[in-house]
Formats: sequence, structure tokens, C-alpha cells
Amino acid sequence: MKLCQTVLLLILLTGCTVSSVPVKVHFCAVEDCTSVLVKELLNGRESIYFMAYSFTDKSIADALIKQSGYITVQGVIEKQRISQPYNKFNYMREQGVNVITDKNPATMHHKVFIIDEKTIVTGSFNPTKSANEANDENMVIIRDKDIALEYLTEFNRVIS
Repeated sequence: MKLCQTVLLLILLTGCTVSSVPVKVHFCAVEDCTSVLVKELLNGRESIYFMAYSFTDKSIADALIKQSGYITVQGVIEKQRISQPYNKFNYMREQGVNVITDKNPATMHHKVFIIDEKTIVTGSFNPTKSANEANDENMVIIRDKDIALEYLTEFNRVIS
């Protein structure tokens, strides 16, 4: 996990490529981060795993629902947030997405999408309308299998 934290710190400080790891940084509400994320999700060809503290954006949920008909889609949302207004937890479950609440005792505050076990979308951006339109948020897209593996390890820890 230390490697992952170091890489992310370097990415945020440089805003470009670190050790040949392709990285792209987006800033919401200046950019439409929701559209960027939806495009990344719809480009998934094998799997999407996600961890979200808060999840209220219907277009992102719809992209996951669409992909779940073709590829593995599995997610976890912070258990304290599923009863918030507009939360898409039940909506996604009703549409067949394999989404659960976290099992850990701490507040699960991740905002991560792991696509095809090689692309990570992370940052302060929650999949919410406010994150996209009202807040100053960041979204970092990292294309690296080794870093994706670290996030998958964390995903598996959170769902256990």
C-alpha cells in the first residue's frame, strides 16, 4: 500500500507521468467528470470493481448497469450512506448489479473504480451530482496493472 500512496502523491505533485505510468488528472466542476467516468466505464471489456463512499449519480449507475449485462461488475458502498436521498445502491441491485455494503468497522471513504484490472479512476470525486457540478473535486485516471492490483487487494479486504 505504501507504493500506491507514494505513486499517487507523485502523480498529484507532477500532474503527468510517473515512472512511465500513464496518468490523466481532471478537475470537477471545471470539467464534466461524470462524462469522463462514464466513458471510462463503458470502455471496460472484462470487469469493473468499485468502492464508493457516496453514490447518487444515475448516469454513472446506468453505465454500471449496462456493463453488468456484458462484463463482471461488482461494487461496495459505505453502509452509512445507502439510506441517503437519491442513493443508487438499491437501484443498482434491483437492476442486477452485484453491489454490497462494506463489511469493515471503519467508515469506507474510498472513491475508486478499477476497470479491466489495469485502469484506476480515483480521487476526491464521489459519483454524485454535487461532486460533478458544485464541488471542487479531482479525478485521477491511472493506467497500470500493478497499481490496479493494489486497489483490487483493498477492494477484497473491504468486502470481506
